[in-house]
Amino acid sequence: MPKDGRPSTYRKNYGPEHMRRAYDMWKEEGVAVYRAAQLCGVPVETLRNRTKGLCEPYITKSGRRPLMTSSEEEAFVAHVTQVAACGYGYMRRELAGLAGDTAFFLNTRETSAPVNDKWVFKFLNRWPNMKMVTARGSPVVRASCATRKTLNNYYKELLGILQKYDLLEKPHRIFAVDETHISSKHIPPKMAAPRGQPKLMTGRQKTDTVINCVSAAGQL
Repeated sequence: MPKDGRPSTYRKNYGPEHMRRAYDMWKEEGVAVYRAAQLCGVPVETLRNRTKGLCEPYITKSGRRPLMTSSEEEAFVAHVTQVAACGYGYMRRELAGLAGDTAFFLNTRETSAPVNDKWVFKFLNRWPNMKMVTARGSPVVRASCATRKTLNNYYKELLGILQKYDLLEKPHRIFAVDETHISSKHIPPKMAAPRGQPKLMTGRQKTDTVINCVSAAGQL
């Protein structure tokens, strides 16, 4: 804090883009740490700590460790983008759950519970090319996804997964599970009753849940 008692604004004079530029100048262009810090307007020691590997290169905020490093979050974005290219997508709650599972796998969280909405919104701000879009109806989505490019992407990814886990010749080890709700709701028939009679009921609606599991070899 300055001698006049006012809080310093030095930390506010640079952001992630300045630190990224300074770090890239040092790493890719061979510029000295002191010179790169001067050109980009970032603290010398802050940049030096990043060149020594003491903290993540592009993080400019103090506080607890983030869920993912910049490279891990970049891979996370690539996965979401890849899934969307195959005609699928994650809702906000699913995205939060995926982030929680990823952080738990990376040992940055003690639980795999979904992250909160605040993390999701900040994640979208960090990656301007990502946004939440309104889903369209199933018939429209099916029609738009039935293009040659989308189908080629889907089967290319499917082939890669089958080869990666050695399942190409093992259909008996590939399973699909689906949960379906069957409702007994029907259109009530007309019934004879005196005029003014309260509406009659034909019984309460019943819903049954069926879980199906079948292998690629046809085994139920």
